[in-house]
Amino acid sequence: MKVIYHPAVQDDLNKILKHYDAINSHLGDEFWDELNSFIQAAAKNPIRYHFERRNRRRVNLKRFPFHFLFRETSDGIRITVITSGVLPSESPGFNFDRSKQVKYKNTPTPAARHNPSRGPDCVLLK
Repeated sequence: MKVIYHPAVQDDLNKILKHYDAINSHLGDEFWDELNSFIQAAAKNPIRYHFERRNRRRVNLKRFPFHFLFRETSDGIRITVITSGVLPSESPGFNFDRSKQVKYKNTPTPAARHNPSRGPDCVLLK
């Protein structure tokens, strides 16, 4: 299944990773690993997750207080936002108005997130 991302998802992710990396050098990587595992699970079986609003499904992360919203497409999913459960004004990059017509990307244009244990080719979103 194909995963595509709203262009603002990159900003969401950068803010979250910066926050966790400031707390602990491994915490950002742990968030990243959990997020990727849930993205892959959602892509494989999107109907497993409940609807939140406007035909978007919600996936809650287990260890971290974040979730992402996505829409099903004919060949995969489209992730529209990654956010915490706090009020929109307090959440990094949170904006439900992302439903407007925008050009989605197969992958964001991430800066490399290098981790020697994962190899030099690891980037933010796969």
